[in-house]
Amino acid sequence: MTRSSQLQQSNAPFQGQSSNTSALQQGGNAPLAGAATSSSCATPSASHTCYDIPILDDEVTEFVYWKFHVQVVLEAQDLWTVVDGTFAKPNASTDPTGFADWSCKDREARIQISLSLRNEPLKAVCGAKTAKECWDRLTSYFKSKGGRFGCVVPLMEELFQTTLSESEPIEPQIDRRVRIASTLDFLGFPVGDKLLAQAIVISIPESMATLKMILYTTNDSDISTDLVRSRLVFDEHCRVRASGDTAAAYFAKAAIKKRGGKKCTHCNKRGHDVRECRKLKKEQEESKSATDAY
Repeated sequence: MTRSSQLQQSNAPFQGQSSNTSALQQGGNAPLAGAATSSSCATPSASHTCYDIPILDDEVTEFVYWKFHVQVVLEAQDLWTVVDGTFAKPNASTDPTGFADWSCKDREARIQISLSLRNEPLKAVCGAKTAKECWDRLTSYFKSKGGRFGCVVPLMEELFQTTLSESEPIEPQIDRRVRIASTLDFLGFPVGDKLLAQAIVISIPESMATLKMILYTTNDSDISTDLVRSRLVFDEHCRVRASGDTAAAYFAKAAIKKRGGKKCTHCNKRGHDVRECRKLKKEQEESKSATDAY
């Protein structure tokens, strides 16, 4: 599976899913494409189908996927051309029919985009006069929000410096890294598939050193995110099967073992490290209070 296919398949139940249920019944998803169809609009029959799109929160990593979902739906409804500017606004005097058609499509596209936003991103499009302006404002808003120190650096640190956890299923962790790479691409810091694959290999814990070395020595021409994903998922499947437990039981035991392996260097108790030590935090707060008192 390539990164582009991964992008297309994320949140697959929402993408182009036909539904007759309301947004409330779908847990907050906005019913797009057909939610606000005017009888005066010359829209295709597909506009009578309701597509559920996840509501966009104020997260840059979510915007990349939301953007893809909305574009696919608007394309299906023959509304995307007013958003990307392909269907330019006709002159009302010389082409009243074309102007009426454009106005109807633009109005519906604006409604559908706006109804799929939470309050924070909605503020960015308030006052926009056209669907294209809504789209451009949202893109600019999330690009500025994900600036170098606002988002890029933390995402790069997570991608290149964190380690995969053995106490959690491996595939969702890989999916998270794929999403980070897609977000960095959007923000102007492209991460190629081979670099992403190497980043995932780097994040493999030392307890899986044999597999890590095998992947390290894979030919550059052969290495890919899909290859690394398949090897890691297969290795995990073998470990779960060898344990004799169900996957849920295996990860539950792994989580307990992970917590039990920690030992605080401050209080010498097991189950947490010094960064999580309540005794240390209490002592620091008492010390700060005493200092403030003086």
